[in-house]
Amino acid sequence: MNDLSSQDESIATSQYSEFGTSAFDFNPHSGHENNSLQSSQDDSNSTTLKKAQKVVFGFVNDNRIQAFIGILLVANALTMGCEQTLAVQHNFHVQDVLEKTDRVFLIIFTVEVSMQLFANGISDFFNDGFYVFDFFIILMSWVPAVPNFQIFRTLRTIRLLRALRYLSYFKALNDIILFISEVLPVIGHLLSFLVFLVGVFSVLFTELYGHMCLDEPYFKDLSNSAFTCMELMTVDEWSHIFRLVHKEAPTEAWFILCYILASHFVISNKLIA
Repeated sequence: MNDLSSQDESIATSQYSEFGTSAFDFNPHSGHENNSLQSSQDDSNSTTLKKAQKVVFGFVNDNRIQAFIGILLVANALTMGCEQTLAVQHNFHVQDVLEKTDRVFLIIFTVEVSMQLFANGISDFFNDGFYVFDFFIILMSWVPAVPNFQIFRTLRTIRLLRALRYLSYFKALNDIILFISEVLPVIGHLLSFLVFLVGVFSVLFTELYGHMCLDEPYFKDLSNSAFTCMELMTVDEWSHIFRLVHKEAPTEAWFILCYILASHFVISNKLIA
């Protein structure tokens, strides 16, 4: 009996050693090892991506590459100008060559913006004002290239505005831009007050002079009065308008002088200063 029992136990042990270690063996550390392997692969991919972005960033932002792009912008402006000359407008062969050249310029600019997008990443790219400006300029430049949108052909000229980003390479121009950006809030407040002033005097002039028979409909309605106020602000033909009104209503005509003093000599000169 004891020998039989021992024989059964040895058979069971051998069966377990054959199958338990292969099909039914469970390793509690296998999942952790798989996660570690996946994490290491992700880190490797991330490192490779960052290296590629660094290489592309260094290439596309190299001074020589940026100078080349600037030269292409100038050349593109010249070709667009040539298209507007009478000699080119009557020469369809030259027009076709210039259009194909313009398409080459657009493709190069698109590749440059795409490389900037890849090198900087989506978040950093769209957080930079100049990059966003470039992106939408190039996007709008492709609209005239679509056959059904030939009516918007003139939109491609806005591509030349990309040259504004290169002003930062010139210290004098960059200082002017920085100064303008600093005084923009003050200019905005002055312009807001000027718009308010034009609106008030437009209503006043329409009420006072709208019934007068003048040689031109200077104050016939609110829109004409607003246009006349803009004209008076630039002191363009102000004496002629004043004399016409003064002939009809001498007392009420002095409101025109008050408006000129307030709008031109105070507000406009303040803006210039």
